[in-house]
Amino acid sequence: EYSCNWYLNKEDNKINSLCMEKVCDIVFYRNLKSIGTDNNNTNINSVRFGISSGSINSQGFKEKCKCYSLLEFVQFFYKNFLQNKESSFLLNDNETTISGNISGWQLEFDIANPNSNNGLQQEGKMWAILTINNNAYYILGYTTDKKLYDKYLPEAKKIIGSIEFIPTQEIKKIIQPSFMTSTDLD
Repeated sequence: EYSCNWYLNKEDNKINSLCMEKVCDIVFYRNLKSIGTDNNNTNINSVRFGISSGSINSQGFKEKCKCYSLLEFVQFFYKNFLQNKESSFLLNDNETTISGNISGWQLEFDIANPNSNNGLQQEGKMWAILTINNNAYYILGYTTDKKLYDKYLPEAKKIIGSIEFIPTQEIKKIIQPSFMTSTDLD
């Protein structure tokens, strides 16, 4: 439904020193050309939806986050990303469910100090949902300038409502076909 309106900017295995060793970030930007604005993701009309995930079994997560529950993960996120920062102000938070029956926690906050990390050039807002599922943590976040926040929030909510968590499958050992010799594979 949103493929023509959103485009993908993918950064695989990005290092995040605050919590986890390897973080996979996938960021979608709203194509604003259709409403007569520039879609440059660093302009003042930036609208983005990001998904960050990583293993709760990674060494970095275990050492720095020390999170054994969703509530502890949310507390860690708040302490390390929001609390005592002059750039972010929590507006509200509450428990929720996503993908049918998976527990999550949603937070909404103002961003008063725009910078290259949040992709904003003026004051903005963010709506984030945190969850843990299948031995992975997820941060689903919608960020934009304050003036565009309410306009695209329904789309962000539909995107989150369409997410389905599929259990990961164990990677099986690759078996060499009987018709190949080891020298054929080199």
